[in-house]
Amino acid sequence: MRLTSLTSGLPYKAALWSSLVFLTICAVAGFFLVKAVDSSLIAELAAQAESEAVLLSEIYAETGEAGLIETMRVTAQTTETSDRFASFLGADGTSLIGPISVRPDFLGTRRVTLDRFTAQALPGGYVVHVRRIDERTLVVGRNDAPVRTARARLIVGLSGFAAVITLTILCLGLWASRMSLQRLDQMGAALRDVGEGNMSARLPVLNRNDQFDQVSIRVNQNLDLLERAVGSMKATAAAIAHDLKTPLSHVQYALHAAADASLEGRDPLPHIEAALQETEELNGIFEAVLRISRIRATRDHSGFEMVDLDAIAAKTIEFLTPLAEQHGQSLTLETTHPAAIFADKGMVQQALVNIVKNAVTYAGENAQIRIVLSEGRIEVRDTGPGVPDQDPERLLEPFTRADSARSTEGSGLGLALVKAVAERHNALISIKNLDPGFLVSLTFQGVKDPSGPV
Repeated sequence: MRLTSLTSGLPYKAALWSSLVFLTICAVAGFFLVKAVDSSLIAELAAQAESEAVLLSEIYAETGEAGLIETMRVTAQTTETSDRFASFLGADGTSLIGPISVRPDFLGTRRVTLDRFTAQALPGGYVVHVRRIDERTLVVGRNDAPVRTARARLIVGLSGFAAVITLTILCLGLWASRMSLQRLDQMGAALRDVGEGNMSARLPVLNRNDQFDQVSIRVNQNLDLLERAVGSMKATAAAIAHDLKTPLSHVQYALHAAADASLEGRDPLPHIEAALQETEELNGIFEAVLRISRIRATRDHSGFEMVDLDAIAAKTIEFLTPLAEQHGQSLTLETTHPAAIFADKGMVQQALVNIVKNAVTYAGENAQIRIVLSEGRIEVRDTGPGVPDQDPERLLEPFTRADSARSTEGSGLGLALVKAVAERHNALISIKNLDPGFLVSLTFQGVKDPSGPV
């Protein structure tokens, strides 16, 4: 994996920006920390100088000028001049003892260099305390070398700490970038497999509960839906090819028969009418398939409105009662609760017509068919034989018919369209045997207009 790929990754860029922010914080914090340490050490040196000046003032008060000078001479012999000094100047500014030869122009404590106050070489800076004693001047100083040493060590320590942390952050950024690129490569490979037709390929989920796992889980869920859709499409295509083979053969046979009849001087019209009837059935199959595809392709709610299920059911009964009466069947409506849903009126009407027509077609002679409405739910019950020895849920797939219905006209698309309408409305569809009888139900999740008042 190339370094340029790693450094272009988002984790490394985040680590780089984090390092810059960290270094900025360290610089600002270090500046104030050095200032605080300087101030603390200088204050300590000032306190030492002032304390010594107070002590020497007390010695002067007790022993006089000669005693003070003798004490300062003895002290100077036992102490390195570069670390500290003490000077005493007369009333006329003449140096009586110590390195200071020029009377300072200030009183109190300051941090200064001694170049303008002495002819001796005293390198570096000093914290100096100056006070007057009977017109004389006492000067006590402490070398600020400890302050400079502590500052240098603190700066080196902070710089080393910042460098180690920065390198650690950048290394972690490179590692995270490498891991991210590996995950992206794995995800890309899985998606390429899907693009090449391997619908079972899935993005890796490493159970780390990170964003990659969350993305992989969501993409895999969509791939599951895609695999089912492609599988359903393939099954539908195979079923269409299978179901179209027979009527196309009939059309071909009828046209050949019409041609033969015309050549032999017989009337070809009956054969042509038979071919037209077969093509009408084929057209009906194609219309049903296209209608299902359009329903599944629609995703918005532009055609939705508040739909009165009682009115839908009443219209369905009015439309299908003549067909039911031909079989001696009764078609009734029961409403246990005023029912209204937010839905596409045309789709719900078509779905209910398909369910009831399916019951009329397969329930048998003298069957009782009931439409039962409750809040957000439609049930169609009949007293027919049901679907023996078969999983009823299979009837929701396109071109699937019960074994007992093979001899009855139909394409096997009626309940498939009902399923498409249910999916379009996020409704639950259920079909089952009642022993005796058969039940198809639709349960709509949202029974109110989501854009209306709460």
